Amino acid sequence: MILVCSVEKYGELVTWCWMVSLWEKCEKFGIKVVVSDVELEFPRERDKWLMLEFVRVGYCLKDLRKLNRVRLHQQVLFLSDIVNAAGSDLDERYLRKRPRAEKWSNLAFPKEKPASADFRLWAIAIRRVVPAGGLALRLGRRMHEGYKHWEWRINRREQYLLHYTGGDMNVYEPVSNSRRRWKLVLAGCEQEILGQPCSVRRQDGSTVSVVATADPPVPEEKPRTIREVLGEWGGAWLWRSLRVVGSENWILDAIEAGTCLAVADGSYIKEITRDACSSGFVLECTEGRGRLIGSFPEASKDACAYRGELLGLLAIHLILLAANKLRPDLQGKVEIVSDCLGALSRITTLPENRIPSGCKHSDILKVIMIHCRQFTFVTEYTHVDAHQDEKEIYVNLTRKSQLNCCMDSLAKKVIWLLMGEELPAQEMLPLEPVAVFVGREKMTSGSEDNIRFWCHRQLAKETMAHKKVKVFDETQFEEVHWRSCYGALVAAPRMFQIWACKQAMGVAGTNEMQARYTPGHDKRCPSCNDAIETCGHVLTCEEEGRVDILHKSIDLLERWMDDNDTDEKLRDVLIAYAHGRGGTRVLELVPRRNRVYLQLAQSMDCIGWRRFMEGMISKEIVKIQEEYLSQSESRLSIRKWSEGLVIKMLEITHGQWLYRNVQVHDFKTGDLASKRKEELRKALEDQIELGEEGLAKEDEYLLDINLDDLDDSTGEDQAIWLLALKAAREAHRLRDRNAAPASEAPD
Repeated sequence: MILVCSVEKYGELVTWCWMVSLWEKCEKFGIKVVVSDVELEFPRERDKWLMLEFVRVGYCLKDLRKLNRVRLHQQVLFLSDIVNAAGSDLDERYLRKRPRAEKWSNLAFPKEKPASADFRLWAIAIRRVVPAGGLALRLGRRMHEGYKHWEWRINRREQYLLHYTGGDMNVYEPVSNSRRRWKLVLAGCEQEILGQPCSVRRQDGSTVSVVATADPPVPEEKPRTIREVLGEWGGAWLWRSLRVVGSENWILDAIEAGTCLAVADGSYIKEITRDACSSGFVLECTEGRGRLIGSFPEASKDACAYRGELLGLLAIHLILLAANKLRPDLQGKVEIVSDCLGALSRITTLPENRIPSGCKHSDILKVIMIHCRQFTFVTEYTHVDAHQDEKEIYVNLTRKSQLNCCMDSLAKKVIWLLMGEELPAQEMLPLEPVAVFVGREKMTSGSEDNIRFWCHRQLAKETMAHKKVKVFDETQFEEVHWRSCYGALVAAPRMFQIWACKQAMGVAGTNEMQARYTPGHDKRCPSCNDAIETCGHVLTCEEEGRVDILHKSIDLLERWMDDNDTDEKLRDVLIAYAHGRGGTRVLELVPRRNRVYLQLAQSMDCIGWRRFMEGMISKEIVKIQEEYLSQSESRLSIRKWSEGLVIKMLEITHGQWLYRNVQVHDFKTGDLASKRKEELRKALEDQIELGEEGLAKEDEYLLDINLDDLDDSTGEDQAIWLLALKAAREAHRLRDRNAAPASEAPD
């Protein structure tokens, strides 16, 4: 319940803990957590959460905290807990304080000690929720027994009324022929839950009248067929194509006779779709009692042939579990067959209590571990070789191998039917206790990187659109294939990641940026010495050397594309656009009648040349290249190609920075070195002009210095020479000062 409510609205009502932190993050990033194994349902139709009713009638945060303390003490959760048996008026027992020795609910509540003022507020609040005249719309029929401990219960057929108080039970009988008035006949009996809940009004010390009686809960219809049992567990998408040949429950007799054969196979065809796998399964009686057959696809970023095999085995185990639910004492044997030795090994060696962290496809394995390990009948697992029909005539194969080949074909057919279709959203498995959805994708163990990417993408979108940053607006942001950018940078060295971030955000160490914190710093570009140097100017500087380096780097990109199976038409467009240095639109480079490339042009022109050179490639580039790779014989994955392209684009931009930094920071010819050597030259010339004055005879050799050597060196030797000259003059001055008093002293 907590993970689907608003943190902003209800967060302050909850004590801060790791659960609230998780709740906050899920809401911020749009992550959906579905918990399906919590057995807590509304006891009546039109029932409501009591605390939400207090919110509805307008109580403030301070009062809600007080009311919640009383609610916990009174052991109340739903509106139905505080109303009478008819579901219309207030059960006045809840106006008084619950004695600590009494238990008013089957549920476990924490201990609370509300103040008297809190109880006064509680009495007013529940009267606002359930007015004196009763609810405007009474609660509906009882859906189940509920969690409330009823104080009164009645059995009209047996003619007794029971009152539960403390640890005892008092028995009442009707007064003469009245159906409403009852009198106490026996007190202090041992408690026993009998009859239907009711509400009473006291007449005198030992007489009460019954004012309302609760109807029995809606009877729960027990499933009679395997299909009905499967329907109760959710995950109907698994059974959409389920077909039964023979009677609905033939499988029970087949298991009992030991003639049930179950075969499953999975399929994954990346040339058709990389994000879906499929399964086919069949259960058959070897004596001809019947057959049960089905197939289904599953869209998942974790799709692979192995997952398809596990899904098929899961379907078989769930059908066997349904058979066991129909007949809890079922004895017999089932043989389960698969051509995937790894899947069979994993299922037969599952731990008893916990799937290891980081285990792939843990959602499937967890369902099998929790629900499918305690069959009352024997399950035997058998491995058969795959694709035996490619080596042997079908009729010569064993029945197990024949069924395996049939399921392989059925699973492949399901994949082929997905061609050109939008993949369905991923759904929960039957009996899956907890699932985390990020967008349309369900996370499994080992999918942590998907959650990290989803959260980082949203933070990037929010940050880049901020008025102080203004990297992208929402339209531009959605055109970038961020998965490739993320994958490329995650694998890059940390310092390269930091540089890429600074360049894209416009905060790298350009002269314009340094001038913000260094007074008097020159903002101009060190290459062209004209424009203000910004991160954008680093790519567009017109200095001849920089332009030449840029074009040579793009030529290296073209060579990389040739070596990595790039679509030729796509390569030509990207290289021409890069050489255009922002002066050419992609729309001018693509054929006007090609719809695919027109979409590419619109997307890339929306992103812009600078951002393209910073590795923010269009999602249309990835679509075109993925289609090309799927039709070629290349073994290169689209993920590896697209991440490689991102890195190559960033390397081109980084090359411009390297050129700039050499020009600025080179110890011999860089701008900073030149400035430092000019200052050094002037200081040395000043020393030479002073001549031999102030130098001892033995130090005059220091004046023999060639200033022309300064241009071809780092200036380190000349700086040491300057320090030696200054030290020699200072030493001579000190000697002269110390010698003067000695010469003037008397004989």
